[in-house]
Amino acid sequence: MQNKLAIDWDLYSNVYNGFLGQVEVAVPATDKITTDASVLDMLANNRSQQTRYRVYTNAKNSYNNYGSSLGVTYNFSGNYTLSGNINFSDITKNKESDLFVTGFNTPKWASNLSFGNREIVPNFGFNVVWKWQDAFDWESPLVNARVSAYHNIDAQMSYKLTKAVIKLGGSNVFNNHYIQYAGGPTLGALYYMSITFDNILTK
Repeated sequence: MQNKLAIDWDLYSNVYNGFLGQVEVAVPATDKITTDASVLDMLANNRSQQTRYRVYTNAKNSYNNYGSSLGVTYNFSGNYTLSGNINFSDITKNKESDLFVTGFNTPKWASNLSFGNREIVPNFGFNVVWKWQDAFDWESPLVNARVSAYHNIDAQMSYKLTKAVIKLGGSNVFNNHYIQYAGGPTLGALYYMSITFDNILTK
């Protein structure tokens, strides 16, 4: 459509044999293995009496990671651009469990949508991006937990000078607090201003 519309779509699938992951191991904490005290320690409701850790190993089952992404960009008159994409990713769960922790740690769905104009008026441009990510399960030696879905908005304005570009913007401009992984820090807003010089030694 006269270079106004661009569509990018892809599919992928990977099959892993001997997938590297982790198995959770527990040992009694109060007495030697095979004693009555150690048996009591290993009851499910006595996790505080167990020393728990994980060891790396290869899975007995095969694992299939698959997904797809779709991106669309449309250029309007007046140099306006609207674009967005959506991504899907998942991994198969086998019928026969091998007590294996894959640590896939990837949301099934993620998307973003952007709108901007590189030069809405002479020398001045802007761009706004909305981002969203689905909730997912996080597995690691440190912690297992559910990471909540979140969304935020990034924005930037730019102004061109003769030999420089001034940019003013922010990431998560509305300061919507979120975490990217279990056990990680809470993230908020980041605001910035930059000046980029170009060809300052030329006349």
